[in-house]
Amino acid sequence: MPITTIKTTQVISQDQFVNGARDAVLDALDTYVRGLTGHPKTLGASDAELPALFEGIDKHARLVHARLVGAESHRLPWRLNS
Repeated sequence: MPITTIKTTQVISQDQFVNGARDAVLDALDTYVRGLTGHPKTLGASDAELPALFEGIDKHARLVHARLVGAESHRLPWRLNS
């Protein structure tokens, strides 16, 4: 079931949500590691580490997506598509 954001009215499928979470975590890890090392090309995860990292991110992102789709709270900034 897709999610529609209030700001853009963009429908976000579960796959898009998972991929967005992957991108956000990879970007955050790269930024963190680059800040620690001072090297602008240092990566927060190697190619060999990505499968394990994605396993955890994907599982959590699917849970969050399901929670947002099933949410009936007016506090969440999402319009939900049925």
